[in-house]
Amino acid sequence: MGLTIGLFLAASSAFAELPVQPASTAWPGTEIALGSAQQIDAAAALFPNSSNLQRRRLGAAMEGGDKAGALDAARRLAAMGASLSQGSRTRVGAFIGADAMAALSPRFDANIAPTGASTLFTTVPESHRLIEGLMWDSRAKRLYAATVVDRQLLALTPPNGATVAAAGDFGSLFGGAYDPVRGKLWIASASIEQTPRNVATFTGLLAVDVRGSAKPATILAPAGSNATLGDIAVAADGTVYASDGLKGGIYRCRPGCAQLETFIAPGRFFSSQGMVLSRDQKWLYVADYRYGLAAVERSTGRITRILGDETMMLDGIDALVGYNGDLIAIQNGVGPVRILRLHLSKTGDRVERLDVLERGNPAWGEPSLCVVVGNRLLYVADPQWDRYGDGGVAAADKPARPTPIRALRLR
Repeated sequence: MGLTIGLFLAASSAFAELPVQPASTAWPGTEIALGSAQQIDAAAALFPNSSNLQRRRLGAAMEGGDKAGALDAARRLAAMGASLSQGSRTRVGAFIGADAMAALSPRFDANIAPTGASTLFTTVPESHRLIEGLMWDSRAKRLYAATVVDRQLLALTPPNGATVAAAGDFGSLFGGAYDPVRGKLWIASASIEQTPRNVATFTGLLAVDVRGSAKPATILAPAGSNATLGDIAVAADGTVYASDGLKGGIYRCRPGCAQLETFIAPGRFFSSQGMVLSRDQKWLYVADYRYGLAAVERSTGRITRILGDETMMLDGIDALVGYNGDLIAIQNGVGPVRILRLHLSKTGDRVERLDVLERGNPAWGEPSLCVVVGNRLLYVADPQWDRYGDGGVAAADKPARPTPIRALRLR
């Protein structure tokens, strides 16, 4: 063990004390205030697995001249696997001291080292613009993809085939899920900056019967909700859940519903992303982009925090899927971008272990959504959000290119 690594481990073995966490694991009932250093510390105690809050602590401590607080936040970031750019290290080092930063730098370097061995599964031709969601029809053994700009559902055939399976007056299509019992694909439809202008759209759910030839059904979001739906989860009983990453709400369609209903009101979550049903179907796991993981009791709507050891970074999760009782996450809202396996406790209310399955792949753009197929994770490795602007118009200096779908063997 090198001297600097030893210094880091010794220094980080006991972090500075944050405000005491509440005995209850309940999710806050109101919007979390982050206007002062004290409020940020309180939020960080409530969500110890949020690197976003530790970065806020670091900034507030430096602004307030709190060297001890800044050092503690930097140590926590290093311990939980976060990255810190060279420019940030220079600025933070000038504040906490060169020796302190020298002790932390090897850990920050290790946190960004590439790992994992995914392979290219297929590519989607560049004529299909901005691929986001992936769905797997386990009966027909067919992979589907949803497009944001073209507003189409595609059937994919490796190594580079794509045919339009559904198109119409949809909104931009995002995440989706397959209901194997009823043979339906459920896909989120919404209007965003990249949605083409002067076209008919709708916000809600698109239901595609892949076993027949019926026209896709549309389920509208609640009137006045102004929702932007992005991720979908389907329960065994056929209930469909849709999350709104912009306002934090979660909406529900019970079997046979004519319109979505509000399940979790906007504002309870900062940004609700991927969702997974628990094995017993009683809970809905939800990734909040800023704060981390939560579980919602389906029968009551009660929300609890899902925590892990304070060395686990659980915020910034976009995609969330289930695998053998665990959670597979694509974490693209933090640095570094990672693909994780989160091993849950037997009771499902805590993350017992975090495995980094892949990190720092040079073939990535910003990996987004995914689907489990057998013992492999198929994921969109580069949806190319940076190439499309207002109305879905491509940037003149960034021509579209094929979209890679990669496969990662799960372990």
